Amino acid sequence: MIEQMQPDFHFEDERGLICQLVSKGWNQFNVIVTKAGSRRGRMHYHTQNIEAFYIISGKIDYQCQSVQTGESEWCIFSAGDFWSVQPYIGHDFYFLEDTVHIAMYDLGVNLPDGTRDIIELGEQQR
Repeated sequence: MIEQMQPDFHFEDERGLICQLVSKGWNQFNVIVTKAGSRRGRMHYHTQNIEAFYIISGKIDYQCQSVQTGESEWCIFSAGDFWSVQPYIGHDFYFLEDTVHIAMYDLGVNLPDGTRDIIELGEQQR
């Protein structure tokens, strides 16, 4: 359910680094800053969007669950990790450290018909 991704371009030298995550295919790009001990997502899913995440700094306890099969996965992600989640995969985040991360959507959450592509699964037990 979790698909590891690689940046399109990565360059590093004595000055620092340039990391181009993607060069095309994404319509919404969010930078999210969250304090340790917080939770975001509340096990929601998208019916149309592929969503991708990149951790700039910090650490996340990430849970995902297939809406169709109930199968679930847990993973700890930290700085430099890059992954995507397909439609109908619920996901939830618990922040183990102060974290800065990026969330990208291929279509965008606000759809052309005025609806939003976010569906809550409800409170899940950790």
